[in-house]
Amino acid sequence: MAAAHALGISYIKIQSGAGLDVQEMAALGPIGLVFIPSKDGISHNPKEYSSPSEMANGANVMLHTVLLLDRD
Repeated sequence: MAAAHALGISYIKIQSGAGLDVQEMAALGPIGLVFIPSKDGISHNPKEYSSPSEMANGANVMLHTVLLLDRD
């Protein structure tokens, strides 16, 4: 959240039931996911679409989160 805030990217904090690989990684330490908007809320479907700018925002949030964590 700090990275999104610092970048001026709007966000909401949610709890997700998504398993993905994070279930395995959670045994090693705290984890998190960055979700980005999909057109019409469609996900995990061939019709899923996210704009290049939304994908870039998500990638920037991930990058800046790693950079912030590296400071600690």
